[in-house]
Amino acid sequence: MKLADDIVRVSFRREDFRISFSQPFLLVFVVALLTTECVFVLNGEANFQLLAFVLPLLVTVLCTSAILLLKYRFPFQVSRDGIACYDFWCRPQRTSWDAVSDCEIVTTAGLRYLKVRAKGNSRDIWIPLFVTRSATLRDLLSLYLSCESRDCSRNIAELLEGAE
Repeated sequence: MKLADDIVRVSFRREDFRISFSQPFLLVFVVALLTTECVFVLNGEANFQLLAFVLPLLVTVLCTSAILLLKYRFPFQVSRDGIACYDFWCRPQRTSWDAVSDCEIVTTAGLRYLKVRAKGNSRDIWIPLFVTRSATLRDLLSLYLSCESRDCSRNIAELLEGAE
C-alpha cells in the first residue's frame, strides 16, 4: 500500500520471536531416525524391539530436547532499530534497517528463511520465517523494509507472501 507523501508512518514496536516447534522437529526427527535405523541395521542389529520401540523413543526425546533448546535459548528481535539475532555459530548479531542492502527468501531443507544482506557486515542474517507468530513477523518486516530506497523493498511484500 502506497501512502500519500504527507503521511508519516512511525512505529516503536519491538517484538521477540521464537521458532515454531513442529516444522523443524519433523525434519530433524525423520532425518535422525532414518540415519539411526540405517546405522543399526547395517551393523547387523536385528532386534525388532530395539529398532521399532527403543530407538524411535530415544530419537524423539533427543530431537525434542534439541529443538526446545534452540527455541528458548535463541530468540530473535525485530524492532524499529533493526534486527537482533544469532548467527549459525550462536554469536549475537545486530544490524540496523539503514544498513540492509538486499534480501531474498531461501528454503533450506524445507524451512524458509529471509536472507538479509547488510552493508558493512560480512555475514548474511538469516531470519527464520517458521516462527510461532508468523503473521506478526511478516507485518513487521513489511513495515520496516518498505523504504523505497532499498533494493529489496520493491518486492519484500511479494517475497513474504510467497513464503507462506
